[in-house]
Amino acid sequence: TLCPTPSTADQVLAMLDLCCADAFDQAPQRYGFRPGPLWQQEQAEMQRLLEALLRAECADNGEKPRFQPFLQEFGFGIDGEHPSALLTDADGRSIRVRGMIDRIDRDRADGLRIIDYKSGSSAHSRPDIMAGRSVQTAVYALAAEQLLDSGTVEQSADLHLPTRKPSGKIVGAKAEDRELLKTVIHVLNETVENIRSGRFPNAPGKIGQNGACSTWCDLADICRVSRQSLYKGRKLLDD
Repeated sequence: TLCPTPSTADQVLAMLDLCCADAFDQAPQRYGFRPGPLWQQEQAEMQRLLEALLRAECADNGEKPRFQPFLQEFGFGIDGEHPSALLTDADGRSIRVRGMIDRIDRDRADGLRIIDYKSGSSAHSRPDIMAGRSVQTAVYALAAEQLLDSGTVEQSADLHLPTRKPSGKIVGAKAEDRELLKTVIHVLNETVENIRSGRFPNAPGKIGQNGACSTWCDLADICRVSRQSLYKGRKLLDD
């Protein structure tokens, strides 16, 4: 596997050209849309973002990077090659999760680094993870450690393409982050138990513009979130 470094930058970018050409050529049929003038602009913009990302990674890595590319699009509980991950909390409750990890890197000591690419720039904070609003980096870290014979996850984070900045970062070697992973397992099991019990109140943790949970939510126009419903929903969860 070719590792992005300053000396391999030209090779990496040449491979990107080939991958983009192949992916863009198949996209209309694969995703069911008719290519037009806008599609030409979108291709150029996507390739520009990816080129900027790879140039930055080559420069940041230096000639002797700690992590080397290991796995891409690692699916668990999806394609049959790897099972779903089992998350059991301190109360003995368990749920199974499945997903697709964009990228896993590995160092010489078999430590793992997980990167999940995001097309948007909205960052995820530690409170978001603890509250169960953004658990992907935690779930991926737990799944990788459970399903791969490659030691512990040293880092797990989202990487936002527009800004080339990470968010939701978890450092597996930190004791507080190991505790954070336990908290996520508890929150997920608690959430599933509430849903199974019919306790699924209309009480989002964050409210954006115009009272919607997110300006990108497809259901924003018919959302029933209000101050009164928030109070009732959170009271139900606290009882």
